[in-house]
Amino acid sequence: MSNTINLNKSKYLRDLDLKFAYTVKPIDVINAKNKEVIKTNYRPIIYIRNQTEGLEIIHRPFTYFCYSEYRDKAPTTQRRMLGYIKNFLNFIYFESEARISNLTELKLDHARDFLNKYALNHLKSEVHVCTNCLKKFYIHFCKYNIFKFVDETRLFSVNPFENNIGKGNNESDGPLHYMDMSLVLLFFDIAKIYAPDIVFGLYLQCLGGLRMSEVLHLEWHDIQPVGMKGESGFIVSLKNKRMRPDLPKYDMRTGVKRPRKQVVFPFGSIQEEFYEKHKNIYKSISEVDAVFVNENNMPMTINNYRDRFNKVKKNFLKVLTKKSEKDCNSTLLSLTEQFTVEDWSTHIFRGIFSHIVANHAKTLIEIMILRGDKNYKSSLPYLQRSEQTKHKITLNLQNMYYELCNSNQYKELYTLAEKYYRDEE
Repeated sequence: MSNTINLNKSKYLRDLDLKFAYTVKPIDVINAKNKEVIKTNYRPIIYIRNQTEGLEIIHRPFTYFCYSEYRDKAPTTQRRMLGYIKNFLNFIYFESEARISNLTELKLDHARDFLNKYALNHLKSEVHVCTNCLKKFYIHFCKYNIFKFVDETRLFSVNPFENNIGKGNNESDGPLHYMDMSLVLLFFDIAKIYAPDIVFGLYLQCLGGLRMSEVLHLEWHDIQPVGMKGESGFIVSLKNKRMRPDLPKYDMRTGVKRPRKQVVFPFGSIQEEFYEKHKNIYKSISEVDAVFVNENNMPMTINNYRDRFNKVKKNFLKVLTKKSEKDCNSTLLSLTEQFTVEDWSTHIFRGIFSHIVANHAKTLIEIMILRGDKNYKSSLPYLQRSEQTKHKITLNLQNMYYELCNSNQYKELYTLAEKYYRDEE
């Protein structure tokens, strides 16, 4: 650990345009008997990149720190923490006025200066998480007596980087996480026009609370219809697997956060239509029998799915805008403005699912079970009550569906969406 790198002392190294970067590498654990993937571990890696020539060298001390601290975390968490470390390293080695050439020169002031800069464009919560990450960084290297100018005792205070760090921006309400079910039906209808290959996925997200990454981990044998064609919903088996082993830099965000069996509720009869059409039309040609495939019939990536969703979202907002302007409906206009201005992604459907569950569940444990949240095993004694809640939710959703389909607002929006599509052709 004493062999640290001098990155700024040599003119040759200064001229190379070096930058720190990171990756999270998947490592499959294989069953020796049947060669099946038992699980996938994720290895965080920090490396130095020569921007000019494209050469990359793993920085072992920094990589070891990330591995020792975050190896058991989900890949999304690993990526987030590695992002903080990468930005901090680029700051202290290449960007700061007080930049260092060797880690031994690092001071607590470097972290304070970095956090002050970081706080200008980030929320308070992000600044807090970043501060804790850097605190671990300093404590880790203090164990090896690397620093010349760091008082180790200060690292165990609440804020070792002094109290004059910028506090960050005020918290926003975050991304939108709810949409009225009449608008959900409209969104599905528009998706059938502009992105029919993800309609079934949007349904699974909305009525089962699946994350986008979890939808993309599905193979057909993971979906068990309840009833002949899913008239009573589905039971979905969620587990981690390598859907695109052909992509060396496959997006690590595409993981199942909580392996589980997830209930997906019916909504009228749309689930039967979506399921049957999707199964008959979209076929995978890869080694895995992926439910969601791209135009080349290969398993979809995060970017494939997100691009399709954004296309639907764009046309959904156009229909809402036209309807609100046509009727001079202030409520709908306000809603349209909110959906246009606020940030929202496919995760809004998990929020809708959570809202449905929360309206019917009696306890937090029930919500955890139905959402597939952590520590569900400790909730198993309450499972019978959860089954009663599932039955109640199913009945209410079915009634809601038929009421919405017969409502004037939905009929008008659907007619407008059809007209808008014909005008575009």
